[in-house]
Amino acid sequence: MHATSIDLNACEITRARVTGDHQVAIRFRDGLLAELNLADWLSRQTGSMVEPLHAAAFFADMDIDDGVLTWPNGYDLDPVTVRHWAEQGHCD
Repeated sequence: MHATSIDLNACEITRARVTGDHQVAIRFRDGLLAELNLADWLSRQTGSMVEPLHAAAFFADMDIDDGVLTWPNGYDLDPVTVRHWAEQGHCD
């Protein structure tokens, strides 16, 4: 098995803004910029924490807490995963 080194500082999100329904523009600590559409990914997610994000108005109430995308209900997205999505250009 091959281990990959991850620069956690590079995964820190420094700026983010909603640019459309379930779409967000993100800047990472190292300057990488990405725009991700989370609509398809969200449509496959279930559970009481993620369900509110299906509503565009709730999704738009996104914030950044210590470099992590968060929402008022406590839901957050792992910044390493978001960085991976940004580098590949789409959400899995």
